[in-house]
Amino acid sequence: MATKKKTALSQAKMTGKTQSVEIEDVITLFAEVMMLLGAKRTEILNVVEKTKQVRLPKSVKLVKYSLSYFASILTRWADDPLYVNIQGRPKDLPYKADNGVSFSRLVELELPGEDPKVCLDVLVSVESIAKLNSGALRWLRRDTVSAPNSANTLHEEEFLLPIKQLLLNFKVGLTEKVPTTKTGPIQRSVSGFELHPGDIEALHGMFNRHGMEFLWMMDDWLTQRTKSRKNTRRSRNHVRPYIGLFMTMEPIRTAAKSAHGKERGR
Repeated sequence: MATKKKTALSQAKMTGKTQSVEIEDVITLFAEVMMLLGAKRTEILNVVEKTKQVRLPKSVKLVKYSLSYFASILTRWADDPLYVNIQGRPKDLPYKADNGVSFSRLVELELPGEDPKVCLDVLVSVESIAKLNSGALRWLRRDTVSAPNSANTLHEEEFLLPIKQLLLNFKVGLTEKVPTTKTGPIQRSVSGFELHPGDIEALHGMFNRHGMEFLWMMDDWLTQRTKSRKNTRRSRNHVRPYIGLFMTMEPIRTAAKSAHGKERGR
């Protein structure tokens, strides 16, 4: 029986650069928050035991590597004078080239020992790089975020990170009445409003537009700070911030019928 040839993307998790968040971390945080809110350990276990098994469709691939690790390729591509044009934009690159200015060489310089094919498949899958008809590769954006239309590939870390940070914020809020440090988790949110379904498209557009502008601003600032710190002799005890935006929708249940027999919507 013939075996299917593994693609570079399917082997990406074999590079040794695993994700920074494990499922166990998230489950532990969730259990801690629930217990802080009064739930008993037995109640949590009973709910888990009763939960029905759910699975992703067979056509969907779940990959576990860290996207942030591969993002350094995009940063160097955009900042290294060898890889930008006279306008300051990242050059379109061939996969390989005799003169050394190529994607393969870029990976060799930035992530020594990594397979360029793996890196390319990862960054194409999140639409940070595009393959042109000419065969060249085009830099599209520095951020590595799971593309919404990449329905056949889900990046586990992209889901676990925001869940972990949200739970961590809740835990800190429940255990520290007065923050003991100015460098801990930050949570800012707006909620409580009720919208007509017809307004959701406009809300999505505003969220995407202003949200991505904010994330790009943070990305530029973090990139510059990282560069400036490399040349200073400071403590090597670093922290890795996670800055994310999320929006959730909760359907509103129809209120009980009034005395006149009409349903009242909230």
